[in-house]
Amino acid sequence: MPLPDAIHITETANVVSLEDTTGRVLREIATVPADADTFARAPGAQHVIGAWVGDTLEVRHATPDGRVVVESWLLANDGRTLVATVSVEGDEQRPARSMKRVYVRTERP
Repeated sequence: MPLPDAIHITETANVVSLEDTTGRVLREIATVPADADTFARAPGAQHVIGAWVGDTLEVRHATPDGRVVVESWLLANDGRTLVATVSVEGDEQRPARSMKRVYVRTERP
């Protein structure tokens, strides 16, 4: 799911929410095991299961053809930079790919 150029992130003990600048929740990443994920969903938001791997939030899922996609979210630069990386494993016909997007924290106007 493509994200806008400016996002707001809210983190609780059980979920990380990605919101647009109007406050509309675009995506929720639950950080609890799937069987414990019984929380109410934000209307219209994509909801996925993720896990903390050290300081990195990871979301893993499969493409329709079975390749594994790993999304990684990492705060850097003393929390002023968010690095979002998406990696797709390769197969016999396609090479592995990796894309990175960097968000820089700004103050609200």
